[in-house]
Amino acid sequence: TTKTLEAIYNNLKCPIFIWAVDMFPITGGCFYFRNCKQFMESCKQCPLIPSKKEKKLIHNNFEIKRNVYQNIDYRIFGNTWMCNHFNKSPLLNKNKIQRGILPINEKSFSNQTLEQSRKQLGLSGDHFIMFAGAQGIKYATKGFNYLVAAVNTFFRNITDKEKQNIIILIAGNDTDADIQRFFDCRVIPLGFVASDKLPVVYSASDVFLSSSIEDAGPTMVNQALMTGTPVVAFEVGVALDIVINDQTGYIAEYKNHTDFAFGINEIYNKNKDERKKMMQCCRTIAMENYSLKAFAHSIAKAYDNHQVKKQ
Repeated sequence: TTKTLEAIYNNLKCPIFIWAVDMFPITGGCFYFRNCKQFMESCKQCPLIPSKKEKKLIHNNFEIKRNVYQNIDYRIFGNTWMCNHFNKSPLLNKNKIQRGILPINEKSFSNQTLEQSRKQLGLSGDHFIMFAGAQGIKYATKGFNYLVAAVNTFFRNITDKEKQNIIILIAGNDTDADIQRFFDCRVIPLGFVASDKLPVVYSASDVFLSSSIEDAGPTMVNQALMTGTPVVAFEVGVALDIVINDQTGYIAEYKNHTDFAFGINEIYNKNKDERKKMMQCCRTIAMENYSLKAFAHSIAKAYDNHQVKKQ
């Protein structure tokens, strides 16, 4: 909690680096704010809370954060999407906001070959395999409706013969056999996939589809690229920093499922050598930006900069 940060600072008297995983650091309680702009107005009139008494509690939470941030020495890190929101917050000192990407262990999320991974999953090496997933794939913020619309739009633009060679793997707590009814292609519901099994699923896939419409990550984008799997995503979250058209995948116009479908098609139409080159590019950019070594370097650099400013 914010009060925990204060207690740590009062005890150790050292700078605290806050690596944010959502938008909680700048709200009165929400992890995401959908279309709400109250985080820019001290969360005085929370639209989700009906009673005046509870609205006041939310505002009080906000003011506690303001007081703590004013009394501790900190830096707060986030990707470009997050930092854009941080800069709109009256809570944070603009000079203490810094761009950073959460790390992925490159040894755990290694880029084993597509053939090896598919063999482990019992899948054919000849299929074009798409992968989509989230802890709750049908949560509103994960953009499930946009995913369905994009995949089905992509399918309307290919031949019946091509359709027979395409599979979409879907992971999440809320996936079951019934999920097939949403898609015009063959679906394999994976259910919940443990983190140690995820690398194999990424590596077995030709593309990871991230349809999130409000997300600080998702971390699955980072994970996919680290395994060498290109990503199609909307222009939200970490995708703004690491999904690069024709290099690591395709970044689609926000909530534009037709553009998202175009991105899928762009990767589908690449030949074997072009896909291999893109996979290598994914791994390279991931290693440069958020491997454990890159993460450690960013921390050290931030600390050095902090010390210089203090002097």
